[in-house]
Amino acid sequence: MQTNFERVRMMLDQLCPQFGLNGQQLATALATLSAGYGSLAKGTNLIDYSSAATQAAYVYKYVPAHADLIYRELQASRERVRHVFEQPVVNLLCVGGGPGTELLGVLKFKERLPAGGGQLRCRIWDRNAPWEAVIAAAAATAPAQIGVTANFDTFDWQFAGEWDAAAAVGDTDVLTLSYTLSEVWRFNGNGAVSANLNRIICALKPGAVLVYSDNSGQAFDPHFEANLLNRDDLTLLNRTDHTHMLVGSDEQMSDVADYRTWMGSGYGTMCKLTGQATCAAFIKVDA
Repeated sequence: MQTNFERVRMMLDQLCPQFGLNGQQLATALATLSAGYGSLAKGTNLIDYSSAATQAAYVYKYVPAHADLIYRELQASRERVRHVFEQPVVNLLCVGGGPGTELLGVLKFKERLPAGGGQLRCRIWDRNAPWEAVIAAAAATAPAQIGVTANFDTFDWQFAGEWDAAAAVGDTDVLTLSYTLSEVWRFNGNGAVSANLNRIICALKPGAVLVYSDNSGQAFDPHFEANLLNRDDLTLLNRTDHTHMLVGSDEQMSDVADYRTWMGSGYGTMCKLTGQATCAAFIKVDA
């Protein structure tokens, strides 16, 4: 069974030649990403993920840890959610899931269940349509016993109009929100982000699983608590407040060490292993 670092290595082995990237391009993109994340709570611009170098750099640095947060939150709620993941067909909706983070975390969880086979129908909603190549690379890492289909649709948290959430979300078995809301809460002045999140959750069917993981702290946790934790139609299964290590002991950065060497092995080319994060798993119930 593969770890997240091993799957990320498989993705990079496919993406870097496909995109024609070199180590210096990746290192430069990593520096740009780090600078952008430093101003998430107060910046005025959304981070630009449109370039191939930025996408590959994100996969290298952030996807292993972020995917493991999804996996570990599911593991903490294992006995309450396993019946959903052991269905012959599981419908997974990843909102803001362009980098493939949630797909990797779910694959790691699902293949470790006794009945870990079946079909995983994954829908990715993200603002950046160019993520499609990355999603295909993530899906290609699935084990033989799990058939994965992955489809991409454009979605913007800031969209202020009405849309049919019931038709779009109603068949979802598992909804994931991984490091997407922290990028957009600062643009919620007109309430569009909260309204779209509410539409999505209201449209979930009873019994659906929701997994949240994101930055923690005063700029982000109050939004999580007001918009998710305090809802009458979500039952909290588990909440984990990470204050340091973000990956489990089975995850080894050495699996991508030669990519770090390729980029120059400076401090800025370290994969994300530590930090502060808030994670939670919920079950949708009738309000």
